Amino acid sequence: APSTSERNALRYFYPGSTARNGNLVFLAPGVRSLTGAEAGELLSLDGVDLTRWRARYRHDEFEGWAAVLADTALEFRGDRRTLDLSLERRADPLERRAPLSSPERI
Repeated sequence: APSTSERNALRYFYPGSTARNGNLVFLAPGVRSLTGAEAGELLSLDGVDLTRWRARYRHDEFEGWAAVLADTALEFRGDRRTLDLSLERRADPLERRAPLSSPERI
């Protein structure tokens, strides 16, 4: 198996924590991008309850944290080895929401 030094990682963190103290999900060697749906699946497999939490990613162009949608393109930038996702509690859990016509947030 490849060592972790040869792989990139999805790094996520909950409110009150920082990226530096985030949880890591190591990716297959060579992975340089993910869709929002793929990131959601990885978070779920790592134990994140996506009915209670939603993810945001750092949007470089607008210098802020944007909601991750199923079709969001998430890419590793330059020599960065981690892709950071901030988790926030959903204001209204998914099971109590009316169906959306737009892509589902993760």
